[in-house]
Amino acid sequence: MEYDTIITVIAWLTLAAFLWSIHKDIAGLSERLARLEGSVDVLKDLFRTSMLGDSKSHG
Repeated sequence: MEYDTIITVIAWLTLAAFLWSIHKDIAGLSERLARLEGSVDVLKDLFRTSMLGDSKSHG
């Protein structure tokens, strides 16, 4: 193989590894975001319940 071909193959492999790494990071990030969204929904429900309970006790 020529020197230029070897460098090109190494560059493509490095780029593929980098893109795979980013893909895994984004997948992990989207999973964490989904968990955070679920937690926020639970907190909103708890807040609504507490506000309804307060308004019933004052009414």
